[in-house]
Amino acid sequence: MKAKIAIIGKGNIGWAIKELLKDDYEIKHGDITEGLDARDIDQVKAFLVGVNAVISARPFTINKNIGTVAAEMGIGYFDLTEDVETTAFIRSIKT
Repeated sequence: MKAKIAIIGKGNIGWAIKELLKDDYEIKHGDITEGLDARDIDQVKAFLVGVNAVISARPFTINKNIGTVAAEMGIGYFDLTEDVETTAFIRSIKT
């Protein structure tokens, strides 16, 4: 059984991540264009049910929500942000 990875964001980066991982993982892919508003904590929680990890391919302003929910749910989290404040926030989350 393959691990299930959620990717939030279907832009160029989200698409590329999916292409790189699709052979080795079961992918659950969502985006605002499909109604997944990652600014809404409840929508993020619902989307992440049943996954082992989440990768955020959304703008850094959304990553605090996604990282917080991932920590609460006990799943792995990864993003590509270079924003110092967001990185500090994510690193400060207690699991």
